[in-house]
Amino acid sequence: KRDCLGGECTSEKCQPLALAKLTTPRAIAFDGAQLYWTSYALAPTTALTQVLRCKVDECLKTVTVVGEGPYRSRAITVDADNVYWTTREPPGSIQVADPQTGKSEVLYTRCGDREFRHCNDIVFNADGSFWFTDTGRAGGRTTENGSVFWAKADGSEVREVAFPLIAPNGVGLSPDGKT
Repeated sequence: KRDCLGGECTSEKCQPLALAKLTTPRAIAFDGAQLYWTSYALAPTTALTQVLRCKVDECLKTVTVVGEGPYRSRAITVDADNVYWTTREPPGSIQVADPQTGKSEVLYTRCGDREFRHCNDIVFNADGSFWFTDTGRAGGRTTENGSVFWAKADGSEVREVAFPLIAPNGVGLSPDGKT
């Protein structure tokens, strides 16, 4: 029998699993035991993102807010200690929350003198650093190219590693983590 992470299994196919009522998930991450997702439907204003968590088999019963921050979210990921998410509203940002304490902070809003525009996807490397995209921005007759960035999870260093790119959407690592 398939493991459908707490959801129904019908004819060897996993059926949709309801995360929780009254939220509109924007991005979802799974750490093997718990689901994390971002939502701005429960936030007092649409400019605030909440990061929520539940144990897979209790999502309809108990949902915990584990962080919140300014701006609407795009992508979410987890490492051994924290939850990270990206935002699109200029300035775009990488934000982090400690799920145990609920303490949230903006980790990055710029690389050098370049302010992020629309941070989008994020993925962690085996060494604890991460990669993310900034799609740039288009409006009227002007377009700002996007980039791929590499950063340390402690907020001490961020580098632009690929530019110019036309609206990069998605970032991933090879199975061996080398490319």
